[in-house]
Amino acid sequence: MLHWTVHLKGAPKEAYQPAAVAVRHEVYAFGGSSLTADQMPVNIFNTVTLLWTKLPPETNCEGKRPQWDPSWRTGHTAVLIEDTVYVCGGSTDRGNICKSKPYTFDVCTHRWSKPTVSGTIPKARYDSAACALGRVMYLHGGIIRHYIYANDIHKLDTRTMVWSEIVPTGGKPPCHSAGHSANVVGTKVFVFGGEGDEEEREEEESSVHNYVRVFDTTTSLWLNQPSTRLRSQGKRLYHSAFAWHGELYVFGSKKQKKPRHLWKFSLKTSSWKKVRCKGKGYQEFSAVHDDDLYVLDLSPSLKTLCKLAVIQHGLERAELPHNIRQKHECEMIQTDLRHV
Repeated sequence: MLHWTVHLKGAPKEAYQPAAVAVRHEVYAFGGSSLTADQMPVNIFNTVTLLWTKLPPETNCEGKRPQWDPSWRTGHTAVLIEDTVYVCGGSTDRGNICKSKPYTFDVCTHRWSKPTVSGTIPKARYDSAACALGRVMYLHGGIIRHYIYANDIHKLDTRTMVWSEIVPTGGKPPCHSAGHSANVVGTKVFVFGGEGDEEEREEEESSVHNYVRVFDTTTSLWLNQPSTRLRSQGKRLYHSAFAWHGELYVFGSKKQKKPRHLWKFSLKTSSWKKVRCKGKGYQEFSAVHDDDLYVLDLSPSLKTLCKLAVIQHGLERAELPHNIRQKHECEMIQTDLRHV
């Protein structure tokens, strides 16, 4: 059973609403809601040591900010392809919408670059959804002007750096959306949540955006799905979503004051189910702050469960095996068990 294992305080303030990718045992957070940064901050969370690291600003040979370093932004997307992160779009603190020409970040060298792209480049936008399939990045929806929402889908072939707009061959596409999510399973893109424009306001009230829409990348067809609506209170906007073992997991929403539950969507049965998690997680704390971080272990090991039991029952730690009492293990125990 899934288990909430860690509750940490002290996450970087600018890591609020970033675009993030997982790289092996680390999470890279790009940008976020900071009004003091000129360059895009990059913060790294190590899931082993449970520590944050902020990368120093990149400078050129003259000690100045390089032209290839992206400016601060929020509402952007980030996808990982091999060892390169592709960052697109977003908006600045002045409300300017950033172009869709990507910046790239090498996770091995920690260097930014701005590659030359060609083809049908998407309009500048923010709050779009992006995902990667092999060496191809897919970009859907977003806001292209004030309260003007998009419903197009583009792909960037990172081998040639050529953008192309995909014209669907059929099926019912999602509504014009922003603040939604996109995840790849096999050769299909699963789009969920978000909100639409004024023309869809009436539909929006019936939570039309709480449906899952599936795009088949091999046929360019939006697949006709059975009823896939998540019948929970309110729209799912700026939520978190990920695919794992043939199921789509969804948590949180900006439109919900208390997003108490984790939901999963079965790709086989096209049905939703509320997930029961052990431990005290996000939903069980009365006050949650911007610098809080929670960890949900999808498959906790026996070692992790034993550590949790030690803290929960207040057992003596002096007799624990040495490998459990290593520095980062002890830090994890002390952090976890204050809240379990």
